[in-house]
Amino acid sequence: MSIALQEEEFFMNWFSALASPLRFEEKKENELGRGGFGVVYGGTFKRHAVAVKVTVKVHSDDEKNKKREREMEEHFRLDHENVLKLLHVDDSRDKTYLVLELCAGTLTDYCEKKYKGPELPPDAKVLYQIANGLRYIHSRNLVHRDVKPDNILISMTTPVQMKLSDFGFVKKTSPRGTFTQQSGLKGTLIWMAPEILELLNHSSDSTSEEIPHGTIQSDTFAAGCVFFYFLTRGKHPFGRNSLTIPMNILNKNPIELNQHEQNLKQSDDRALYELIGEMINPIGQRISLPEVIIQLTAKLYASRQFKRVDRLVRESGEDIVSRFHPKKPLIACGIKNEIIFFSAENSSIPFSNWKEDEKKFQIGHEKGITVIEWNVDGTQLAAAFHKDVIVCWSYPSGKILFQKKLDEWMDQIEWNPFRPNVFAAFKYGVGAAAFREVAKKVFFFNSRPVDQRPFHFCTIELDNWIWSVRCISANRVALGLIGDGRIEIWEIDESTTSAKIVKRLEHEDGKGSIKDMAWNERTECLAACSSDGWMTIWSMDSDQPIHATKVDSTCWRLAWRPNGKQSDDVGVDAARKSADNFILAIGGLFEGRIVIWTPLAKEKTRFLKQHSSYVDWLSFSPDGRFLASAETIGFSYPIIWATENWKPVYIGLEVYEFEKHFSWLYSSTNVPDYKLTFPSKDDGQVVVVEHVDDQ
Repeated sequence: MSIALQEEEFFMNWFSALASPLRFEEKKENELGRGGFGVVYGGTFKRHAVAVKVTVKVHSDDEKNKKREREMEEHFRLDHENVLKLLHVDDSRDKTYLVLELCAGTLTDYCEKKYKGPELPPDAKVLYQIANGLRYIHSRNLVHRDVKPDNILISMTTPVQMKLSDFGFVKKTSPRGTFTQQSGLKGTLIWMAPEILELLNHSSDSTSEEIPHGTIQSDTFAAGCVFFYFLTRGKHPFGRNSLTIPMNILNKNPIELNQHEQNLKQSDDRALYELIGEMINPIGQRISLPEVIIQLTAKLYASRQFKRVDRLVRESGEDIVSRFHPKKPLIACGIKNEIIFFSAENSSIPFSNWKEDEKKFQIGHEKGITVIEWNVDGTQLAAAFHKDVIVCWSYPSGKILFQKKLDEWMDQIEWNPFRPNVFAAFKYGVGAAAFREVAKKVFFFNSRPVDQRPFHFCTIELDNWIWSVRCISANRVALGLIGDGRIEIWEIDESTTSAKIVKRLEHEDGKGSIKDMAWNERTECLAACSSDGWMTIWSMDSDQPIHATKVDSTCWRLAWRPNGKQSDDVGVDAARKSADNFILAIGGLFEGRIVIWTPLAKEKTRFLKQHSSYVDWLSFSPDGRFLASAETIGFSYPIIWATENWKPVYIGLEVYEFEKHFSWLYSSTNVPDYKLTFPSKDDGQVVVVEHVDDQ
């Protein structure tokens, strides 16, 4: 090469380095580790700390280089919290640079007591995360083929996530998804399944250059061995000598596991070791990975508890109104004249570690937030200030969509679940005589009106008092009235800013007050409870209730349990025949009881007794797994019930002002995360009860 060409190449490489967001040095002191596939160095990518894996190209073997490129492409497509993320690839003439998430160590480091990173989650959750990452890889029609402790990394972030790494052996499954084809065996001997080791004994007899290797089942076997290694902090289930382990695997003789199980006859961990035994069985008897995850999920549920976290938002002497975002790990806290946000990367992060966002929503000099509510998709947030000012923001921009001062007081906001820009505002219940006029009006707002229509586009004003309001369609609303046991269905015409009554629903005796209502979209039914003890369910295609019962006390609050089961769209008629769709909780009884009403079940009612006075708030978690309840007289004690057996799983400390009600955060992962927020008795505090692993 001429001097001119050498200089040109030098300057091209120099400018390329300046432009690249990757920074690292290939020096011994910068090494994080090395192996058969290259050396790993510490570095930065886009100013974030990363690991850089450097591999040398073999120019004499184009096929091998192409294969490595295909493997990198497969890795680049993988995106899961329990799989090490390949962030970027840089290429030079002689080397390839893989930019990877920086981790705190390996499972080997941890078991050999060399690990110095953040605290690991409980053992069962570590196993679950390993299995979850491996199942994701299998779902992409890939097998890992080298599952071992060295290739299980531990994240730098908290809560800690286990991450499968090293995809040098990863391979596509066959069209049947059973095994891969490849030339030569891959993997690490002591972590190989017996059916793979048997191939070593017969590979010389194979007439084909391609032999089967790397089944999904063999990954499960290796994972079982890794599970045992982790739980025992360094032992292999088939022995302590790497020279004899392969023979013990072939002979189906897990000597260490057998010895360990004998010593754990009464231990709570025995179930985990029995699961490992099923994972390392011969292939015809081996448990599947999805079944492993089901068993680990049950173990995690059993170990979780609800725990309370109090966080000071402001030293203000003011009450806080808090609401979780409906879609993401974010909570809005209203205090004085501003909305303050706390958020996290994922919902499993303990609330004590959520970060306060820099952005806040504010409004002039107005003080005293009465209520805040997210719309159905979390793109807007509405608030009532000092009970007569309504403000609506766009989220996350913080732009005020409208602000309006009314000549009436309001302390309730009901977003329309069918129209994300429309909500109703009204005064809850009947207060002192001076406020009774307020409870006769419902105001309707559109945060993004068209054709120059006003934001406040309609008001329904009745002669009677209104206690409850529920939107039941895009343009219909149910109003529960006081004194005559009547519900009125009104239809809103936004184009003419008018409303008309289209249906009246009445209890049989025509008495009492409609204290609360709930709409169920799956069955298209409206449920109501009344002060004279009636619990009633109506369909909108009839004036007569389809279910009704009466108890011997006042009913005050109602919640309809969501049917968390996955089901096909079977239609309304079929949905109304399923008992799973008709489970309701009714509170407010004098004795502090909660009625669980199941009109289609043999046992139509049962009573939950833990409170001592009126039960003034009820709220099911979005998947129906838990029910939260609270009293109304004096200081209140919130309770969370498991709907599986209707037993209390959390009894809290005193709180108050339950007109500012519960708000659930729910993440539907394989092991769902639950958080519940409610008012604190301490000014300036936000309170969250979260379902976490018992550590």
